[in-house]
Amino acid sequence: MAVRRNHNEKREREEIINKFYTVFSEDGLENPEERFKLLDLFLDSENHLSLNKLHEMSQAAGLFLTPQKISDYMDIFERYGLAEKVENQDGNVLYEHLHLGKHHDHMICVKCGKILEFEDADIEHLQNSVAAYHGFLPLKHSLTMYGLCDKCQGEREKFIRLSDANPGERVRIERFMGGHRLKNRLLSMGLSVGKEVEVLNAGRPGPTIIAVDGSRIALGHMLSRKVWVLVNHF
Repeated sequence: MAVRRNHNEKREREEIINKFYTVFSEDGLENPEERFKLLDLFLDSENHLSLNKLHEMSQAAGLFLTPQKISDYMDIFERYGLAEKVENQDGNVLYEHLHLGKHHDHMICVKCGKILEFEDADIEHLQNSVAAYHGFLPLKHSLTMYGLCDKCQGEREKFIRLSDANPGERVRIERFMGGHRLKNRLLSMGLSVGKEVEVLNAGRPGPTIIAVDGSRIALGHMLSRKVWVLVNHF
């Protein structure tokens, strides 16, 4: 459900639309009416919106725009400083409002897709200090952390198949589900019970790529399903 703004924010939204109606007209952009109907829908929601979601919202509001036209309009809104892009865990683009004079970063759950916004003055100060140390002038930046939210962590089993681990996770091998031939094959690859590995990519159903002792190892999907690991033990 979309989060509605208060009275002051609604008035601010109307002022933005009125101002940019003139700006867009002066720049010769076509179809100002439908563009501003989409802008109004976008500004009326505080959610992070995908193109598909914007298309659903426009259809429900009686604004019948093609997905391509919505994409083109959102690119315009981004160019004019009204929107900015955020990539979710699958690399899909989401749009959020660009609030003037404000900055926040994101934590994105790779399981459910939940997006948490946060502000931290210490992080901002540290980034500026690092930039100054290198003689670098920062103009803009974004910080996005991918992981698991509290809810998804609570619903997760302690032991999972290696094939079900998420990219970026560090896990510990607990057991192999197979005979001596399978165990010997995995041992020859440097994998043994108690070994800690980092998941670089989880194919599902493709190969799982892991880092072990400074080397990359690719395990087929069926093979990685036979390796059980312990998560959240660090």
